[in-house]
Amino acid sequence: MRRLRALVVTAAVLALSGCASLGPDTAAAARIAQNFHTALSAGDGAAGCAVLAPATVEQLEKTTKAPCMDGIVGEDLPAAGSVIDVRAYGRAAQVRMDTDTVFLTIADGEWKVTAAGCRPEPGGPYDCVIEGP
Repeated sequence: MRRLRALVVTAAVLALSGCASLGPDTAAAARIAQNFHTALSAGDGAAGCAVLAPATVEQLEKTTKAPCMDGIVGEDLPAAGSVIDVRAYGRAAQVRMDTDTVFLTIADGEWKVTAAGCRPEPGGPYDCVIEGP
């Protein structure tokens, strides 16, 4: 009986720790947002586009009438600064930085930027420099 109880307790602990690891990885979302801004501040459009969600790439190319790697460096994004807060809900995340808010989604198993250069509008949603449809 003691062995069965130990097995049940061990299974419960493993199940609970497994559930904890299923939650969104906020540290990874913050890292992607920072990498995105670092790439763009260095003028590396290819690296910036690599972390954009596919629909955001399409929208950016449509708006700028240029390939993503060229069009993105011409966008007027604020210098982001440090991460202040990260919130993740299922497959979506919001990374608030000193002077920017970046929104992300999980695509192909990793965080991708869906909107950046976002500032809250009074009484409404965010106004973003780069965003998907």
